[in-house]
Amino acid sequence: MLIYESLHNKKKSDNEVIEILSDLNFSLEKYKKSLKYTNLYLSSNPRDVNKLYMKAVCLDNLNKIDESIEVYKRIIELQPYNTKAKESLISIQEKKASVF
Repeated sequence: MLIYESLHNKKKSDNEVIEILSDLNFSLEKYKKSLKYTNLYLSSNPRDVNKLYMKAVCLDNLNKIDESIEVYKRIIELQPYNTKAKESLISIQEKKASVF
């Protein structure tokens, strides 16, 4: 909460603060918290491909493979030529196949 208050005092919008908290938790590999803030951010920016990618990575690291696959598919819908998302989708599908 201290980080939130500190950022707010610098006159950042709520959405900017949420984005920073999403990025911060992601960089600290706190994927559950990052996912929480990423979802909040995406609720007002649903077409932000970078945040969607972050969400997919968080879900993958939380072993929510099917949800992660759906997010990668959404990215590809928004950007059909996004090779990073396509490669990640193939990789996670292979990961899923090897588990079963």
